Amino acid sequence: MLITEEQKKLLIGYRDRCYVMSILCNECSDYYNRISNFFKFPLIITNSIMVIFNSENFENVRIANIILNVATSLILSLVGNFKLNERVINFTSKSVKFNKLCHKIEDLLYNCIDDITTENIRAIIDDYDAINEQIEYPFVGYIKESLIKKYGSNRIMPNCLNCVSDLVVSKV
Repeated sequence: MLITEEQKKLLIGYRDRCYVMSILCNECSDYYNRISNFFKFPLIITNSIMVIFNSENFENVRIANIILNVATSLILSLVGNFKLNERVINFTSKSVKFNKLCHKIEDLLYNCIDDITTENIRAIIDDYDAINEQIEYPFVGYIKESLIKKYGSNRIMPNCLNCVSDLVVSKV
């Protein structure tokens, strides 16, 4: 069954949305991973210093030990409170899912164009919506802005990137 030109444009639009969402989720994952790694370095240093202090019979290290323990607790609390690892995992998995859906759409458009049905199109839209619903954390603002500038004029943008700033992108 041949699909209409409008249905083909709809699939192309969802391919673009999946592509941009995959990049958005990947860049947000990278952002939160960098923040998480930023906090890991001081943890390594403080724990190493504490091991040295505790392994030697240094006098008057009690106050230093307390300070290092407080610093470690504070860093761990911040990492836990902001759920950095959960954000990395969530955005990484959604990036992979959007990428797979993008490839599925490309396969339909380029290898199975004569076999596409309305049900296939609905399934694509449902899959896209289901992945979007699984995103648990907000996207990073400056990443959204950069993707709007980069892809706004040549890709159909996902809803989360439409009307997010004063940036006006003309569609050709």
